[in-house]
Amino acid sequence: MQVQIDLQSPPRPGPEINAFPPEAAQDPEKIKEAIALLVASDQIDMAAEMADLGLLLFPESESVLAISALVAEVKQNWFEAHQILLRLQEVQTGRSDPATLQHRIRVLRCMGAVDEATQLCGQALVMHPGHEALMAEQNSLQDQAAQTDRLTEKKD
Repeated sequence: MQVQIDLQSPPRPGPEINAFPPEAAQDPEKIKEAIALLVASDQIDMAAEMADLGLLLFPESESVLAISALVAEVKQNWFEAHQILLRLQEVQTGRSDPATLQHRIRVLRCMGAVDEATQLCGQALVMHPGHEALMAEQNSLQDQAAQTDRLTEKKD
């Protein structure tokens, strides 16, 4: 199967992207790079289309899953980002890296699922004790919970 997508129309400021070479359809890293270039040149809709293509061609690729989740986050499509991050965690089979977990925590917060984000953050810190970014997320979640408690007390 050969896939060729012209990414040049319409031209936008940023890195010049001439074409998506057919051999890139055989390499998830090339797809990830093409998506990153599209995002860097502010062609977010095209990056989302390329991410969809990448997910079809390489549904098990950690690189494609990660960049696709980032594109969904940029588009503020929290449900899609969450679904992709869940799939990425499945592919990582219990060895989820801190960045994956941190992104999922943030997406959950954006979805308004603060309790689930807090629970995931606790699990993430068990897997990666002392990880600075995860500890910062935990502190932020605790601050948010305390602020919510103070607001609730004022209403009563």
